[in-house]
Amino acid sequence: MGASRNLSNDFLHFADTYGCFREVLVSLQQLQSAARSAVRRKDEAKLGSHARSQRKLEKEMQKLIS
Repeated sequence: MGASRNLSNDFLHFADTYGCFREVLVSLQQLQSAARSAVRRKDEAKLGSHARSQRKLEKEMQKLIS
């Protein structure tokens, strides 16, 4: 019974981590798209904002990895 409980807990942890990882990836894709748009429009303020947001997401991703 203990082994199945551990397996169940491990699977739930994996599913939760995967969901968080997927959210970060989708957000990163959206930020990159917005950054490309800001580059095309030569909007430096938005580009800086997107760069800061991307760094923040990269930190979140590092937390998921460790």
